[in-house]
Amino acid sequence: MNMLGIRKIGWVFLLLIISIVGLNRTAQAARIISLKPNITDVLLRLDLGSELVGVTTYCTLPPSLGEISRVADYIKPNPEKILRAHPDLILTSKENSDPREIERLRALGMRVELVSFSTWTESLDTIQKIGGWTGRSAAAMQLISDLNLRLERLRVRVEQLDVSPRWVVIVGREPLVMAFAHTPFGELFTRVGLLLVSQGDHRSTLAYPQLSKESLSVLAPDWIVDVADSSPHRERVVAFYRASMPMLEAVKTGHIAVFEG
Repeated sequence: MNMLGIRKIGWVFLLLIISIVGLNRTAQAARIISLKPNITDVLLRLDLGSELVGVTTYCTLPPSLGEISRVADYIKPNPEKILRAHPDLILTSKENSDPREIERLRALGMRVELVSFSTWTESLDTIQKIGGWTGRSAAAMQLISDLNLRLERLRVRVEQLDVSPRWVVIVGREPLVMAFAHTPFGELFTRVGLLLVSQGDHRSTLAYPQLSKESLSVLAPDWIVDVADSSPHRERVVAFYRASMPMLEAVKTGHIAVFEG
């Protein structure tokens, strides 16, 4: 083989290496923007905080990460701020997203991936997808395994209970908004064997219907799970229920669990 032929093979080999490296960079994003708080939480659990270059105003971040640009609220992204962050991957959910905004970002040449958290199964699938896009597949599989194990342990504990308390999940306080059975909350309660009192109510096709204080009183929950805030302030939340619904058994017994929304 002459020198020209050797050089041609060398160039082909070099281009092949560049192509493989380029594909690998596409698959394993290094500058990530999250447009939903639950996606941000998954990224943090996969130890991807240092790759975050943009989050929403509702995302809770550890102080160790410093200041990360807030590039969106819960629904509407800010394209100018997103452009300045130079992301190679933007993650958002199919739920509560404006398709026009997503297409606008894509028209600007950005890679936008949509995921779903509508069911527990979809949530686990989303974790796996995010792990694949970010080079954290093994960590994603471990997280999925840990979550399933925690649910199984809860199910075993619930089976050992002598009573079956009645639960409600409140996702909004003013007005009151409750999670029904056909939501991820309802699915999780069913999986561990807990009774979400709205599960027997088929009068509404809404996943998160509004209800009056009187309606909540009729449901007579033994426990209230409140996830209405972006950060937990139990004293303030408990004070709200004591002032507005002192007649509820859950309020009388102090059975109010407050979690970060």
